[in-house]
Amino acid sequence: AAAIDAPAPATAVDAWAASAKMAGRWRKEGSRCPDEIPLFDAMEMSWMFRQAATLLNELTISSGADGWSVASSASFISLKETYPRDGRAASQMRRDLRSGTCEGSLEAVEGGVHLVLSWRGELAGSQDEVFTLEASGETLKRVVTLTLENGNSWRGTYHYVRT
Repeated sequence: AAAIDAPAPATAVDAWAASAKMAGRWRKEGSRCPDEIPLFDAMEMSWMFRQAATLLNELTISSGADGWSVASSASFISLKETYPRDGRAASQMRRDLRSGTCEGSLEAVEGGVHLVLSWRGELAGSQDEVFTLEASGETLKRVVTLTLENGNSWRGTYHYVRT
């Protein structure tokens, strides 16, 4: 149930090849990333959370036989999510640190991975993310679409370089 235009599902041969190439540390390219103020507004984030969130400039991606994980941390925000490769939903902590349940699933798609998160509780909603590699694997592109049940939404494209 993708809310964004995700690439076609990958063939069995290359199903996880692109995700393995994403493994490593990535630094956000600020000039090639979206204005996050509308995102923060849609999520009704406090001033302190907004300041901490702007420090989330690095991602660490791991890919192994058991699954795929993405992690980032700054100040009091520390997130690590791990997803099984078989597409089963996995419980996650909400990224906005609010209470409520959250789960996500991952699938290999042409040239990358497609992650779908959904959460219940205050500001219930979902988030779709597609991670792909560009520039011979030296740039990670992350397209994010947030849809809240209250009608608010946001879409942005991030670019990261290997560190």
